[in-house]
Parts: sequence; structure tokens; C-alpha cells
Amino acid sequence: MTRVYRGYRCKGDREEVIQRITKWVNELTVRDRVPRVCTERSVGRGPREFYLFVAFEQEENEPLEDRVAKFFDFIQTQPPRLGKPIGDFQRQEISKFVGQDLHFEEFSRRLRYNPLVVPDAGDPFDKEGDEGLSLDELELTQQCDRLLLWMSAHAEGAFATLDSARRALRIGMDTRSVLRTLRLLGHCESSRDGSRWSMAPSTVIQVDEGCIVLAGPRDESLIQELRQRFRDKTEQVPQPSGAGPSAFRIRTDDPGDLSQLGVAVERHADRALARALPSIDHWAKALESVPIDLGSFTLQRLSGDNFDDVGAFRGEPGFYRIQRTGTNARASYLYYAPELGWRRGEWAGLRFLARLREFGPAPCTFDARKYRLFVPLEWRWPEIYERALVLSSGLLPTREDNGNGSWLVYGSIEQELLELLQPRLELEVQDA
Repeated sequence: MTRVYRGYRCKGDREEVIQRITKWVNELTVRDRVPRVCTERSVGRGPREFYLFVAFEQEENEPLEDRVAKFFDFIQTQPPRLGKPIGDFQRQEISKFVGQDLHFEEFSRRLRYNPLVVPDAGDPFDKEGDEGLSLDELELTQQCDRLLLWMSAHAEGAFATLDSARRALRIGMDTRSVLRTLRLLGHCESSRDGSRWSMAPSTVIQVDEGCIVLAGPRDESLIQELRQRFRDKTEQVPQPSGAGPSAFRIRTDDPGDLSQLGVAVERHADRALARALPSIDHWAKALESVPIDLGSFTLQRLSGDNFDDVGAFRGEPGFYRIQRTGTNARASYLYYAPELGWRRGEWAGLRFLARLREFGPAPCTFDARKYRLFVPLEWRWPEIYERALVLSSGLLPTREDNGNGSWLVYGSIEQELLELLQPRLELEVQDA
């Protein structure tokens, strides 16, 4: 494998140009083949003109790998336009007048915000709160927008790093709730153990007839390009209670080809996801298995809305809060069933599973006239199933409290989507 440096003569702000190339390297997933960049040490043609060299890996005497060739074709069409390359060079040929190589991964870490260092971010699967938000909605929306920009610049990272960034931006929501929100909206994904996150591909998703919404990474340049392309048809809609980044919506029936912007088009992501989802039993079997020595733990089991002491463990299925004996011991939440053993997963999903197995079908109410679905708060669905509801509108649910309890209300829900989800989640659907 040989490293080659492709040169360009550039105009503009040096860091901004590198930032854009970093974004394209991450979005087109070629960092393993396009790992670094360098620029000349001094600028003799003017304060905003410079030579830039993008390094790429190539097998000797072989043509460029297809995805690398597509990357170089792509960057020539994007602003800031790099123009035609001036040639391919070995490092020793340019070493006298260029600075030290800059790794794209290292550069992305310093874009936009410097996170605070917080050694212990806690357990990604700890209890998720259902409490309301106290911050001003507009202020919280702006903070979440800035966090999404930060994550888009980084492309991926650890849960602890995200927790640090959230603290730096003074977002009052818990990091687990923030990350769950961003996954529900289709902006990012997490590793199985919750310790790492990565941005999803940039995609526009049809949410209503004549309306699409942007999911995945975003930056000011992409937003500006979409505004210019669709003129007065774009809007940014705050999430309910400001509990997430604003939804960037475009009022159009046909977005056309957005591949030059690095954006894919998905017509019915909600139904496509629902069709791919397993039954709740298969979802439970796929949860992470956790070996437990119960002799060193105290146990509480969810009964109704509270965790009650159980004393000696008798093998009863359910959702448990377990904690090691001794001081300063952190609690964990696990689901147990004789056929599954101990399983670990996201908090709301384990609670749903436990209630479903204890009380029977999961209740919900559907208003077919207004395309709204009401889910009792204590029956909040496992996240991957809830995501299908959120992708129907690009908006998080609202919360309604009345004499009959607290409800999560999802909009733009079609009958077809509900019919796909009903057998998978063992739902008992009532008409509004």
C-alpha cells in the first residue's frame, strides 16, 4: 500500500476548507483510505490562497479504489470548489514546503467546541427520567442544535465525550435522554453496550405528502445549500418542549437528486423500519446477556410503578434493580426470565417488556381522524419501535396529562404503520 498526496490550489479560509473535506471524508466513509491532509507552510500568493494536499492509500500499480475515486470526483463539485488537481506527489517531493500532516480524525475533534473532561459519565443504560423539562424551550432547542453541529463535526465518539460536550453546552437534559432523542430522530446510532455513538448518513425522509425532513449530520454549509436549492420552502420547527434539535423541514413533493450534497432520499422510513422490526419476543432474545452472581447483590423488582424489595431471589420474571452490597455501589437495571436469564438493555424497553409479561397486551389509543397515537407514559415502547413513530413526522411526541394519566402523543401516524407494529408489540389498540 502506497501513500500518495493529491495537490490542489485553494482559495478561502484554510481551516474552513479542511473542515469541509473532513466532513466529506466522514460522510463518504473513506477515512481508512483518505487519512490525512497537509498545507504549505507559508502563503505567498495572498492571505486566502494556499496549496493543499490530500493523502490517500493506493495499492501499487493498481487503479484507485472505487470509493476513493468517487470521493475525489465528489469534492471537485462541492463548494469551496477545489478545481482540477495539480498532480499526485510522494511525501518527499512536497516535504520542503508543507507543514506537518494533519489527521482528519484529529482535526474533527477540535471543530466547533472543546469538550470538558469528565472522567466518569455513568452507565448509558441507567434509569431514564420521565420528568418534564425546566429550561426555556427556545434556549434548549438552540443548545440541542449546537450539540448536533458538534456531533456532526466529530462524526463519532464515546458516551463520556458526549456527556462532556453536553455539560460544556449547559444542556439541562440527562445525556442518556439526549442520545435517545437523537437516535429517535434518526441523527445517530449507538454501539450495543451504549459506550460509543456515531452519526447516521445524511438523509431526507418523507414525513407527510409534500414534506420531507433532514436526518443525520448537518452543518451550516449544508443547511445553507438546501435553503438555496429550495428557496422559500424550508423551515426549522422546534421539537415539543425544545427537547431536541429543531426539525429542518422542506415543503416539496420531489426533492430530486441530492447525492451531490451527500444526502440520500428515503420515502417511507417509518414503514420500512416497522417491516424490518422483530416481534417483542425476538427483540428480548437479542438483548445483551449478563452473568450475575446474586450473592453479592441486593434486589428490587418493578411492581406497578415502584421497585419493591424482594429479599431472596425466587426466579420470578420481571424488571429488577440490582445493587452491589456496600457503600457507593451503583445500581443497574436488568430484565430476568427463566428462558432468557439476565438481560441488559435500554431502560424504557425493559420496563415495557416487564409490564407486557405481567399485565398482558400493551394499551394505546388511535385517533384515525387526526392521525394521532396515544401511548400511556408508563407503557413507553422500546426505543427502536418508538423510532418508527417519530420518523412518521420528524418530531418527538408531545406529553398530555389528564385525569386518566399521562400520555405520549405521536402525530402523522398512518393506519398502515400501526397495523405493522401491532402484532410485533402485542398492542391492544382502542379507537379515540
